[in-house]
Amino acid sequence: MGRKRIYCIVAGLALASMLMALSDAGLEAGTLGAQSATLVHRRPSDVINEIGGVRFAPNGTLYFCDVGNTIINRIFRLVGSAEEVVYTRPKPTIHDIAFSPNGTLYFVDSTNKVYKLVGSAEAVAYESQTWGILAVASHPNGTLYYSTCELPGLVYRASGGPDVVIYSRPGFLGHIDFGADGSLYFTDGPVVVPSNFFRVVGVQESLVYTAEKETVRGMCMAPNGTLYFSAFVSGAGCIYSVPIAEIDRAILLGLLPLILGGFASRVGRGSIA
Repeated sequence: MGRKRIYCIVAGLALASMLMALSDAGLEAGTLGAQSATLVHRRPSDVINEIGGVRFAPNGTLYFCDVGNTIINRIFRLVGSAEEVVYTRPKPTIHDIAFSPNGTLYFVDSTNKVYKLVGSAEAVAYESQTWGILAVASHPNGTLYYSTCELPGLVYRASGGPDVVIYSRPGFLGHIDFGADGSLYFTDGPVVVPSNFFRVVGVQESLVYTAEKETVRGMCMAPNGTLYFSAFVSGAGCIYSVPIAEIDRAILLGLLPLILGGFASRVGRGSIA
């Protein structure tokens, strides 16, 4: 038995011990892809009801935009189970929304601009050299990032100068958001089934959840690490939640056979510039 293999076995046993300790502490591991999504909100049948981007405001209120109307678009917030209109735009189409840490609401409309709400009016917050912006997200430090949701997958930072690509992957990259620790999360393309959700770990992609049947339109990360996503299911716009922390531990468990076998497998081929 080679020295490297011995090291791998020792590391695997140490990781197994750590995971058992976590389980003893009440942190049960979930099963990747088997964790059921919980329905958070289903739109009434009497509205043009596709949901696009979803996002939490700093005060914890959940907001979303509708994308089923080609004449006007609106941004809503949930008050209990009721929808309250926050902004009505007399032209199409709001695809995604984001909040800065200070509560500024941003949105994108597939042009080369990121807009913000100033009172009850919109203003251009950022103008990119890249057209077709369909996704936008605010980092915990307040920096804006955006994506065109196409192939190859690129995430840009709003730098105030030339477009800066901070992450790239050979496959599709759809909606994006950041965790409380600054980790980048994204989907593998808009309106595809199944839809996969990834987290960027270093320069690799970690699969955290697969929506097997839902046609995903938008996604966001709650402050507590829960994944929320919007989907068009059975003729209605819906918002779901999934406890990502449970699935993360399942990924660690799934890596044990690879570590004990003395080899590792790359999860993705993305790169951060």
